[in-house]
Amino acid sequence: MPKDLAIAMLEIDEGLKLKPYRCTAGKLTIGYGRNLEDRGITIAEAEYLLQNDVECFHAQLSKFPAFAKLNEARQAVLINMAFNLGVDGLRNF
Repeated sequence: MPKDLAIAMLEIDEGLKLKPYRCTAGKLTIGYGRNLEDRGITIAEAEYLLQNDVECFHAQLSKFPAFAKLNEARQAVLINMAFNLGVDGLRNF
C-alpha cells in the first residue's frame, strides 16, 4: 500500500524526535517531522495526549498510599495539580 511505504520512508527520512525542535526551515516540529506552527494538532490528537498525561499522573500519584484513600473528586484535583505543577511541584506545594 502506498501509504505504508510513505510512512516507512518518512520514519527513515525524518527520524523520531519526542521533544519539540526546530527543523531546518526553523519551524517548531515534533515526532516524525510534524510542523506544529503551520499544521498544529487535531482535537483528537490533543484529547489523546491529555488522556495519556492524566493516566501518567494518576499512575504516579497512585504510588502514594494516601492517594487511594481520597474520594474521586480529591484525586481529580491532585491529578489536575500534578498536571500543572509536576509531581515534585505538587509535593512541595
